[in-house]
Amino acid sequence: MPFVLAQRAQNRDASQRLTRALELLGEADLTQRLAGIYALEGLGRETGQEALQGAIIEVFSAFVRRRARWEIGFAPIETTPTDVLAALSALGRAPQQGFSADKPLDLHGIALREAVLPFCCFERAFLYDCDFEGALLVGAKLRGAWLARANLTRANLDGADLRGADLTEARGLKPENLKGVLHDADTRWP
Repeated sequence: MPFVLAQRAQNRDASQRLTRALELLGEADLTQRLAGIYALEGLGRETGQEALQGAIIEVFSAFVRRRARWEIGFAPIETTPTDVLAALSALGRAPQQGFSADKPLDLHGIALREAVLPFCCFERAFLYDCDFEGALLVGAKLRGAWLARANLTRANLDGADLRGADLTEARGLKPENLKGVLHDADTRWP
């Protein structure tokens, strides 16, 4: 019986922390939003519950899509907001921290100009129609990612894993930005 009570108390605590972190994500103040991002990441890491981790990944993905929306033909967002970078970094660290998602990340149509995301892990992610102009993606794990129609002008993909990635109609790729990339017969180039 003491174990059951302890488990209920732990679940109640996680629920309260989740609620508070989600509230912080909606705040107007940048510092509060950052606190919410790091609280969510910590909660997912500490609990180890796959369902909760999957939900946190979905929350981060939706947060990024909402805050960094970009549509082809519209004026670009000049720099990626700090809170968006923090959420993306948390998403990129998730696999190394044992987070698991039963489906690929959906980050399509976002603006990540000048984003600094070295060694991020976005394997199998939906990154089509994204603006990565000038982004630093050195060593990024993009295996099986869908990067169709992405703007990769001046993006540094040195050492990135592009095996099985779909870069159909991607714009701005230059050989000097692709040093040491991993690719295979399944990689689809522009």
